[in-house]
Amino acid sequence: MVLADYPQSALATAAGLASTADTSQATVTRFVSKIGYDSFPEFQEEVRDEVRSRLASPSSRLKLPSGSTKKRPGKSLLEAVRLDIENLHETAELVDPAAFEAWVDQLVKKDGNVFVAGSKKAASIAAYFAAQLNQLRPRVHLLPLADTLPDQIVDLTRADVLVAFEPRRATVQLERLVNAFRQAGATVVAVCDEYPAPALARSPILICVATRGVNLFDSYTAIVSVINGVLASAVPRMPTTAVPRVDRLEALNRDFEMWSDRNELRQDRPRNGKRS
Repeated sequence: MVLADYPQSALATAAGLASTADTSQATVTRFVSKIGYDSFPEFQEEVRDEVRSRLASPSSRLKLPSGSTKKRPGKSLLEAVRLDIENLHETAELVDPAAFEAWVDQLVKKDGNVFVAGSKKAASIAAYFAAQLNQLRPRVHLLPLADTLPDQIVDLTRADVLVAFEPRRATVQLERLVNAFRQAGATVVAVCDEYPAPALARSPILICVATRGVNLFDSYTAIVSVINGVLASAVPRMPTTAVPRVDRLEALNRDFEMWSDRNELRQDRPRNGKRS
């Protein structure tokens, strides 16, 4: 009954929830205790925090407390770094090892395509992941969420996989893309924050990361760390494809004279960002 009308059901009183579920208030209290809470009020407070996080608009998060405009830039940097460290530790606990392994399995299989998408700001994360994965295997496609999207997925098969990045708030376009893959019998990997949208929460492979940032801005540090981890896990499992592909790509870069000669000087550059 809690999940049927969540989160509204969880915000009712214990007596109200008991009445809806046709059970006793004592049963509700025992249920809350069984899932790890000391009391029903503690359970509700966490639900309220989740609702506030889901519904928080950028403008509401931008409201600054009194005196914050005088904060020195260095303190904001330290606060951002502190939150990122916390996010990394929390993400290490949040990520389900079985889901992580299943994600790696999908990346290293030889058949099918890997489609990658992310809407709004997550598009930059999707582009980073697609660019890195493309170095390791063929048939990697970055999907821009534009009006040509249906044309790009018209040949979907059950062997294909979608990796969807959507921290904070899911867009209608991405939810429709996820549903299209699900209807085709393809696999969906959803990389979300701690409170994924329902359409993404139902994904067979769900990766949750912590994204708390300073006021308006979410942090994607933990998402990038998870991406680096999954790619590092995939490389040893595809030696016959990854190594030759990386070598071919490097040869093409040389043929196109891709890199500036100045890159050769980088090894002499001071590590602290200051010149002597």
